Amino acid sequence: AMAQTISKRLLTLVWLLLGMTWIPVPGASAQDVRVGQIQALSEKNGTDKVCFVLKPFCDPKVFSIEGDRPRIVVDIENVQAWVDTPTVLLNGPSIKQVRSHLHREQNKLRIVLDLTPSRDYTAEPVYYESEGIYCIAVGTK
Repeated sequence: AMAQTISKRLLTLVWLLLGMTWIPVPGASAQDVRVGQIQALSEKNGTDKVCFVLKPFCDPKVFSIEGDRPRIVVDIENVQAWVDTPTVLLNGPSIKQVRSHLHREQNKLRIVLDLTPSRDYTAEPVYYESEGIYCIAVGTK
């Protein structure tokens, strides 16, 4: 099972790295961060994953908003270039869709994971350093 997981991950990563159009953001600072196209996938174990290239590594601020429209918010500062990804529909067990918006005046990219209401979630950020890919895995308790 392990070999399958690895090859699937590599396939996903290759797919993440292909076909990117970077959009430069004027006036970014020395800690320039590049964010790649946002991908969302559901894994067989019921975990939903959102992944994107994040180079160099910075620690995004991740927080959740409870209520009727539960969501997980990822804020990335000092974004110098990013791949404009329209809303990604997943309709997985945990994540319904992923939205993103660049606040140009602050060079801050906000990625919002809209979750299925009335479930208990666990969210785990994972960074694959060698590939420069940041993922958030969302599962239910």
